[in-house]
Amino acid sequence: MSDIAQGFDYVVVGGGTAGCVLAARLSEDSRRTVCLLEAGGTGKSVFVDVPGTIVMAQRSASLNWRFHSVPQLELNGRLISVPRGRGLGGSALINGMVYFRGNPRDYDAWSAAGAEGWSYREVLPYFRRSEHNENYGSSVYHGRGGPIKVRTVTRPNSLNFSFFEALAGLGHTYRDDLNGADSEGMGLRQLAIRNGRRETTASALLQPVLGRQPHGAGASGNRACRRCDSVTPIVNAVRNRRR
Repeated sequence: MSDIAQGFDYVVVGGGTAGCVLAARLSEDSRRTVCLLEAGGTGKSVFVDVPGTIVMAQRSASLNWRFHSVPQLELNGRLISVPRGRGLGGSALINGMVYFRGNPRDYDAWSAAGAEGWSYREVLPYFRRSEHNENYGSSVYHGRGGPIKVRTVTRPNSLNFSFFEALAGLGHTYRDDLNGADSEGMGLRQLAIRNGRRETTASALLQPVLGRQPHGAGASGNRACRRCDSVTPIVNAVRNRRR
């Protein structure tokens, strides 16, 4: 608690996918301290680690915020489930682990609309730097040695290829790499997975550096933060800012 009472150089609000990356990168400067606030908890669970238990993870109130849509008029007033991850790692705790960057043309459209620095050519080096790709590491679109381990499905269901044949008959193109030169088409997806376990930015970037700063600290769960006088004002300030 005495370390926390000293305060922090940076406070990152939200330990989702982006928050974990930001906190980890900021902590690379040994002169600075970082506090990462996450309301959902640590996100540690066997249901997170084991890919086959994804349904149990999504059903867990401790791992899923269990948001719903407003009543849908065209669905007889039914509410649609909107799963969102609750804990360090964000929605990567409960998603299908699919590693997909999106269509390069979308990034270029954002750049053209005024988002400086967001063209695909400009963000590609960061994608490459972030991954350790087991299949396409030598490709200009991928990298090796990064913190997030990525690989293609090793034992795909044979029905996938029957599906591909049907799509080819409709004129769709097969892509060896859906994160390559052109993402429009069909192909086997890549996964964020390490040694059979789910990979998140919390496990890949945050957990390895938690001891990087001897006088720094992180806190998960707003309830835990309230017990520390130095962090409580930060939490309250964030809440007031959101109102």
